[in-house]
Amino acid sequence: MATIRELRRREKCRPSLNREFEDILIGSECSGELEGFLRERGFRVSSPVEAATGVDLIEIGGSPDLDEVEAAIQQWKNAD
Repeated sequence: MATIRELRRREKCRPSLNREFEDILIGSECSGELEGFLRERGFRVSSPVEAATGVDLIEIGGSPDLDEVEAAIQQWKNAD
């Protein structure tokens, strides 16, 4: 079960999938963790790049099924 600290961190990270541009915006604190999680599941993603202060951008390559990407993001958000 996730601790209160982990839950707060996940809430701060709040990944957001942009379907139009096939990328993800996420809090910088967690971007590397999400990148690794998606790579482990076979998605082609870029290394995180700073999009704004405290926010990173991860690009998704290879014309993925965005519903599958969204499902993977939900799995990451709900992981213990």
